Amino acid sequence: MQIIYSQVSVAYLQSKLLPTYGFPADSEVVYLHQGFHDTYQVSTGAERYVFRLYRQGWKPLRDIEGELGVINLLSQQELPVAYPIPDAEGRLIQSLDCPEGVRYGVLFRYAPGAPLPAFDTGSARLFGEHLARIHQVTAGRTFPSLTKAYEPDFILGFVRDALVSRLGEGSIAWQTLIQIETKLSQQLPPALLQTLPRGICHGDPHHENCHRVQETDTLTFFDFDFCGDGYFHYDLGSFFHYERQRPDVKEAFLAGYTAVRPLGEASQAIIPYFEVLMRLFHLGARAAHADGLQSPVWPVREIERTAREIQEQLAGLAAP
Repeated sequence: MQIIYSQVSVAYLQSKLLPTYGFPADSEVVYLHQGFHDTYQVSTGAERYVFRLYRQGWKPLRDIEGELGVINLLSQQELPVAYPIPDAEGRLIQSLDCPEGVRYGVLFRYAPGAPLPAFDTGSARLFGEHLARIHQVTAGRTFPSLTKAYEPDFILGFVRDALVSRLGEGSIAWQTLIQIETKLSQQLPPALLQTLPRGICHGDPHHENCHRVQETDTLTFFDFDFCGDGYFHYDLGSFFHYERQRPDVKEAFLAGYTAVRPLGEASQAIIPYFEVLMRLFHLGARAAHADGLQSPVWPVREIERTAREIQEQLAGLAAP
């Protein structure tokens, strides 16, 4: 029998984590959230922390190290992020032998404040300002250990490989992707891309990945699992997609962002193309993992429908 996913018990983590981090014996561990990874809350009475247990096989160890490097860089520049906590021996990453293989875990500072149930224009503007400050710090930087690159060539290659592996070359979704590639190469030529700022992107900027302290009007960002090198427009396009039904929120977010990092009209006109690229990346990620072997299958007809929707969205964009 082969196990592809196991849930580690709270009792086991309590017996392992408390001595590893030197926490009091009466500290409490609670299973907080089951998503792509498993998230636990550790409460010592005086402090709260979050322990993330990464799904086995999702990302290599060096990629996790790169993620923590980005977060520590931001923390060192005094940006409000949930930074990793070293154990009693100074290690940031724990290794757990699980039935499916080695899983890695990291203890993070608990982000102060409260979750945002949704954006209003005020919190969207604040979010834009904070994201722009993250981009200010990471501008021009690279972390070689990060495996994701938010640029057209990488994303299109990633999606192409995922569709070929899942459906085979020549499938309907694959043919649609080739047509999308042709259109994108015409609209986003290398000369245009070279004018765009780049650095380390958060990769998944939405309201569930930050907490807000109302009294000081500050946000603390967390969950840099998708961080990677690339064009900052990818983060902007991601936000636009998440808030696609709320033009007032998108406008407030962009106003906050450009107050910190100005963008000309021509640069702003390119954002919708990166919204398309974000959707393509998630199409590839879901097609690769929702294969019916490791996780519930994503039906072929739904993959084809999503690819067509992305193609139609791209066709409706004005030339930048």
